Amino acid sequence: MRKWGILVTAFYAFVVFFILNPLAWMLAEAGGLPDLSEWSLADLSLPDYGEYIWWAVLLWAGVLVVGQALLLFVSVDSSFRRIHERRHIRVAITNIALVLALLCGMATWSAILAVGGDGMLPSSEDAWATGFWALVAFFWLAWGIFFYLYKAGTSEILQRMISWLIKGSILELLIAVPSHVIVRHREDCSAPVITGYGIATGIAVMLLAFGPGVLFLYQKKLESYKARPKVDAG
Repeated sequence: MRKWGILVTAFYAFVVFFILNPLAWMLAEAGGLPDLSEWSLADLSLPDYGEYIWWAVLLWAGVLVVGQALLLFVSVDSSFRRIHERRHIRVAITNIALVLALLCGMATWSAILAVGGDGMLPSSEDAWATGFWALVAFFWLAWGIFFYLYKAGTSEILQRMISWLIKGSILELLIAVPSHVIVRHREDCSAPVITGYGIATGIAVMLLAFGPGVLFLYQKKLESYKARPKVDAG
């Protein structure tokens, strides 16, 4: 199971860096999505960040990839669950709170930009990148407090949180996609960058949740086999 966790994490990292990241930048460009008839595997490369804030983009990708890895290994590696279960749950809750905060931050910024456009962004790119992550940090704290009050003490909460991530990513896409259409129609300059990453984030978190979710199904199936009473052949 651990090898499967490494394989899924590596594949997810490839998807985030070489598919979803360029997708977000293509959505932000003036021309929108390229002509798929002229698209090739050579286009699967990291975009040229140019004047944009590269550290904010890499931090976005890093949060998603690390989140996938932690969710997989915390949920899959259950060999020492009885000894370290409390610590594992805390790690998972902290991680899921961060991913939910990223979804909430993207949804909030998308809605703000749909209403106010580029006028809602500071003139300095460092300022709006810092402001974006400050909002994510606020949501992280809020979700962390919520989960602490929830007092999760068993591993079943992880399965519930995975379903929350899937539902949250769908809700975030329902906000980010119309917001992107609005800012593109207004021909805003910087707003499509954030709404484009909002769409990429919704897709990424949905994929992130499916990875541990599938392994949870396998784990549940294996545990059901162990729980079955043995039938005496005689």
